[in-house]
Amino acid sequence: VDADVVENQAATVIQAAWRGFVVRAADPKVAAVRREIRTRRMEDHIVHLYGVIHCIEEQKQIDRKTIRMQENAIQSLLSRVELLEVRAIQYEDKSRHDAAIILQKHFRAFKARQKYGLAMARKIQRNVSFAHRQKASIMNGNMDVLRRTVVKLMDQMNVEGSNLKRSSSSSS
Repeated sequence: VDADVVENQAATVIQAAWRGFVVRAADPKVAAVRREIRTRRMEDHIVHLYGVIHCIEEQKQIDRKTIRMQENAIQSLLSRVELLEVRAIQYEDKSRHDAAIILQKHFRAFKARQKYGLAMARKIQRNVSFAHRQKASIMNGNMDVLRRTVVKLMDQMNVEGSNLKRSSSSSS
């Protein structure tokens, strides 16, 4: 008995829903209200989508700026790396050049000792050291040292000139 009552109530609910649907579908006022509700929902959804699109475009602009900044940073780092590479090559070239000069210096000293003997090589070394000291003094603006050096060189030239005259007159 209870099952029949439940079935009748269910059938009544279904029939009421169906009749309401048919009446609402046939009534032009209800159809207009439905269309209005759908239109408002679509408009609200379109406004929401425009907001989403606007947010995405703003994020795109921010991303573009970030990418430009990163590209500039990378370019700057690349320039620094290239500069460091150039400096490393220059340093290596200078080191090789300096090493070659040192080797040449020692080889020439060796050849001079072979040719002139150790005593003459020491005399040459003293003269070179003296010349370096004189040059340093002159570069520092010590004019007195420059005058003494010029006088000493002129005296040496005079002595060597007179030695040459003697040797040429004695060989004649």
